[in-house]
Amino acid sequence: MGTSSSYGGPKNNTPLIPSWLDDVIDTPGASNNTKDNGQNNEVAQEINLPPLPPAETGHRFRGPRSNFSKYLNSQGRDTMSLKNSFQGYVGSSLGGSKNAAIRMGSSRKVAGRILGLFSSIQNNGYETTLSNYNLREYLNKPIKETLLKLIELVCLSDIPGANLDEAIARRAAVEALMDLNKEKINIDTLEQDTAFLKYLMQTFITKSIKNRLLEDLGKNIIISPENKSNLKSIEMNLESYIKNCTSKGMQKEFNQTGSISNTQIQKTIMSIYGKAYKFLEQFGE
Repeated sequence: MGTSSSYGGPKNNTPLIPSWLDDVIDTPGASNNTKDNGQNNEVAQEINLPPLPPAETGHRFRGPRSNFSKYLNSQGRDTMSLKNSFQGYVGSSLGGSKNAAIRMGSSRKVAGRILGLFSSIQNNGYETTLSNYNLREYLNKPIKETLLKLIELVCLSDIPGANLDEAIARRAAVEALMDLNKEKINIDTLEQDTAFLKYLMQTFITKSIKNRLLEDLGKNIIISPENKSNLKSIEMNLESYIKNCTSKGMQKEFNQTGSISNTQIQKTIMSIYGKAYKFLEQFGE
């Protein structure tokens, strides 16, 4: 007989600098004379996320956590337990979709900044946006490196990850940036393709909701040994479910063209989170 173990939730060691950056990132005291020997030489400063504070230890998550445990230990096949977990989590533990959205304070802040940043690029142009943030020296650097710098400067500068809410938002931003490695991005994409902005927003919001949920429901759950090997695929399925809810929550958003005010941005982000949580609560219906 194997020994059951506890699933500790998402890991904390996601670096701020994604591994897909091909070029040298300038850091204080770093040398930029690395020669290309035909291979990808990566010189990057890794900034680890701070440790997450302890998870909720009260009783308000007891029911949803019990159902979530049943789902995990069914190797992801018991979708009825997952449905009951989602319904109890959003409807009872969090007090409804609106309260669930309000609770995502740091994530909503970062999502709003991402929306504002990329709306600026599409309305004012890539070069002008870099100039506005005093980053003209990045004009000739790889776009993914520049996006990393922009998001760190504009969206995460005051989100150090010192508490659970901030750490979840920061991790979601890092994971969304890492996902950009799968996409072909050029200046025309950034300036003209609204689908790219939708993709980035959907990815960030999905990951922030998933990470919050795993912190609330996944901590200290006992996983039987035969199910541990399936946790990664179960987490991928879970993210897919949440992504679908987020996608439906975004269907009527991003239809405006032209500039968007800060008030509009805040309302848009609040609406998306609220709808995503509502669809999560209605999962399986």
